[in-house]
Amino acid sequence: MGTGIFASFDLTLRACPQGQIKAAAQRVARLLEIPLGEALARCRALPLVLGEALDRRRAQAIKDDFTAVGARLQVQGFKPFPWMEAPTLR
Repeated sequence: MGTGIFASFDLTLRACPQGQIKAAAQRVARLLEIPLGEALARCRALPLVLGEALDRRRAQAIKDDFTAVGARLQVQGFKPFPWMEAPTLR
């Protein structure tokens, strides 16, 4: 179940193409507001949680940003009401 009355999403970075680790780390550093060196270490020690309980628009923007460099994210959608289907991102 998601929090509140809207669907929510958790995003986890699962894999980065070897040639794109630096680009993914730059995105991680910006997103998590951490130094690039720390982001690079976290990208090498996957999986890495990028966000929890995100709204659809924010989750989609993050997913699109990482997909642009070939990174693979796990998206977990949480439904706001038990009778609804679990939400997905495009």
